Amino acid sequence: MRRRTLLLALGAALLGPGAGAQSAADGVRPAAADSIAASTSPAAVSARAQATEPVDEDIVEQARRFAESAPWFVLPGPDEAAARGPRTIAAGERVAGDVAVLGGPLDVHGTIDGSAVVYGGDVVVHPGGSVGGDAVAVLGRVRLAGGAVGGEIRSVRGSLEPAAAAAPPSALATVRGQLGLVAGWFAVLALMGVGVLVFAGGPLEGVVERLERGFGAALLAGIVGQVALAPALLLLVVALAITIIGALLVPFAVVGYVIAAAGLMTLGFLAVARVIGGAIGFGRRASQLTERGAALRGLVLGIAALIAVWLVAALLAPLPTAAVISRGIAFAVTWVAVTAGFGAALLSRAGTRRVPGPSPREPLPVEEELSWQTPTPISGVVAARRPTSATR
Repeated sequence: MRRRTLLLALGAALLGPGAGAQSAADGVRPAAADSIAASTSPAAVSARAQATEPVDEDIVEQARRFAESAPWFVLPGPDEAAARGPRTIAAGERVAGDVAVLGGPLDVHGTIDGSAVVYGGDVVVHPGGSVGGDAVAVLGRVRLAGGAVGGEIRSVRGSLEPAAAAAPPSALATVRGQLGLVAGWFAVLALMGVGVLVFAGGPLEGVVERLERGFGAALLAGIVGQVALAPALLLLVVALAITIIGALLVPFAVVGYVIAAAGLMTLGFLAVARVIGGAIGFGRRASQLTERGAALRGLVLGIAALIAVWLVAALLAPLPTAAVISRGIAFAVTWVAVTAGFGAALLSRAGTRRVPGPSPREPLPVEEELSWQTPTPISGVVAARRPTSATR
């Protein structure tokens, strides 16, 4: 009898909890049968499966990242009921608190006092089942198959995997993008220069002459003008706001003021380019061009010279230190050109030069032998002659 008892204990140890199902024939107490029946209930089977089946670490990591971006997503802690699906809340079973399932559906036949959260599956509330809190299905959906949800119902569909980090652009792609930007600006400035040369050639030449008369004075005037832009605009707005009609004109005045300031700076920049291009374009061929052709050639050459510093910065874009230095130099050169041109435009009043009036005519030379006659000569009477200088 003792030997048989030892064999039964060894078998129970090898076969685990299932060995306890062999009951009454070997003299097991009747209470053991009740425990076996309880262990074979749906709730116990589900709980035992959750306890023995490990949670996929990838799913846990995905859920953790999603919880960081979605505060409403309940990610259970280590002490809470979290399992890899599927999971079933059997009829008559009551769970106090939240229920979270990772990577599988959740079938609710009983009662969940808290929220039901599923990551990577559906939440199905069957007849007689209820969820007191929210029902959330991430990468799934919430289905009410006769049950009830006391809180909100949320379904998040689609892929929630973190996007792969974009590979940094290659050096060639960076340089290509920068060169495209420089080429675009050159085309825009060249078109603007041609338009100004055609429709406002006189003001452009006026600003050019003022620059040639004194670049330093133009640069100083440009700095003062840039500093005074904001106070002048404020004074204009205050002056207009005094009257009702002026207050209505404030928006239009502000827009017009900004457009005028930008126009003067653009005109001045093109004038500086015209001066630089004129200095570069001296040569045998330049002397053969017409006045309009020489102006156009000088303008295009000047714009190209001012854009060249940005071209160098674009070529050095893959080198961080060199790119920063070259861009600083390019910005400084462009700022000096814009400021000096703006100052020249202010000093020349947008290039409106005073057109000199016609020079007084020189007195007609008096003939030394100028003679005069009576208006109506009478026949037989000799006309009197005016004494000349030689007879005086």
